[in-house]
Amino acid sequence: MNIHTNYYMILCKFVHIYMDDKRLNVWHFALLLAILSLGYRQGQKQNIKAIHLKIMALSQIST
Repeated sequence: MNIHTNYYMILCKFVHIYMDDKRLNVWHFALLLAILSLGYRQGQKQNIKAIHLKIMALSQIST
């Protein structure tokens, strides 16, 4: 199994969990996808190094 397959499986699992939790909204989804994107870019599977500004920029949320 290659790294792309692993990330695909993680993303699918995440989407199923997200869809089942009615408390989560589009803002949560954007933030979580930004964090997953950072992990993918860093080649990380467990420990993702992130800062607030980077996450907000990737999620396209302005505060």
